[in-house]
Amino acid sequence: MPGYLLDSNIGIYLLANDTSVTVFLRKIIGQGDAFFFSAISECEIRNNLKSGEHLRADRLLDERRILPVDSGVARRAAQIQVQQRVNGRSIKTPDALILATAIEHGLAFVSRDKQLRFAKAEYGVEFIEP
Repeated sequence: MPGYLLDSNIGIYLLANDTSVTVFLRKIIGQGDAFFFSAISECEIRNNLKSGEHLRADRLLDERRILPVDSGVARRAAQIQVQQRVNGRSIKTPDALILATAIEHGLAFVSRDKQLRFAKAEYGVEFIEP
């Protein structure tokens, strides 16, 4: 079963009822595909909840959809940051950890962060920008 790692910004757009993100999520659910969030994204999303979004966030961020940051993810994130520094890019630690989670779990990466588009060419990660 194919799967997707949704970036923090995608979760925030979902809670804001963004049409294209909502349509994308419905499509992958309709195909029987799984979607996940990094534990880092859970923190970032919950940190930005608006009044009335808590119940929806609880359903979206069901613990079965949350992938932890373990040592493998942390090491991969550090490698990404070092490689990107060499390439003249700066990538924040939370972004590196989220991207590393997608790589380590073999998931497509769904994000609207244009600065992370390099992931497809440099790491072979399917990058989807709904």
